[in-house]
Amino acid sequence: MNNLSILIMLIILLIKPVFAVETFTDRDYPLAGITFNDSLEKVEVMLGPLTLVDSYVNEIANCEVKVYKAKDVKISIASIDEGKVWSVEVFSPNYPTIRGIKVGNSSKKVTDKYGEPDYKDPFEDKKGKTYEYWTYENTEKMIRLVFKIDKTKNVVSSITSAKIID
Repeated sequence: MNNLSILIMLIILLIKPVFAVETFTDRDYPLAGITFNDSLEKVEVMLGPLTLVDSYVNEIANCEVKVYKAKDVKISIASIDEGKVWSVEVFSPNYPTIRGIKVGNSSKKVTDKYGEPDYKDPFEDKKGKTYEYWTYENTEKMIRLVFKIDKTKNVVSSITSAKIID
């Protein structure tokens, strides 16, 4: 091997880690300081009073889900988990992910920090506004991180961390 080949290999080895996307860990899933299996009481201590905004039965998982809201955070509590946090959704830039992504960041910044999502699901709301849900799943641990991308502005409009129960 000549010196040029060795130099090129060294440069590649040194540069690759800079551009590589970090592997997902359990630290990627808490949002607003809330983790899966936190109790409703603990969430109230962290965020203040919660308001029940919805309740429904998840027919696939055969469990009741109660949805609460506090500040710019929506919390889902599933009875399948004995009243523990099942899902957290944030709507404010005040609650970034562990990798620094927050509401208002560009979709490019999401891919820079997390790589390409496992799924991109288009969605149109009742007003005709288009979004795409970018889902990063850990099927082994049955959890997911979802970025709701506003397709008009190409920015994050909300971030959800959830257990996969259905």
